[in-house]
Amino acid sequence: MLQRTGEQQYEDWYRRFWEFNETLFIDHEHGSWHHELNQRNEPSADIWPGKPDLYHAYQATLLPVLPLAPSLASALAGHE
Repeated sequence: MLQRTGEQQYEDWYRRFWEFNETLFIDHEHGSWHHELNQRNEPSADIWPGKPDLYHAYQATLLPVLPLAPSLASALAGHE
């Protein structure tokens, strides 16, 4: 949205989103991400045990820095 509108609020929300992820979801001890948190925002495995793949996490970090495009593939094709 920042690329499209130029409005600073989108940059601010992007930073807040990543501060939240850094605090709660990134597993600094074992690497990767915590895919689930309990009511106290602690890592949990009630729904699914183990570590998820990084597919969605990678896309979440990649998409905001790519140029606007109709698809991820076309954005990557034109990105150097």
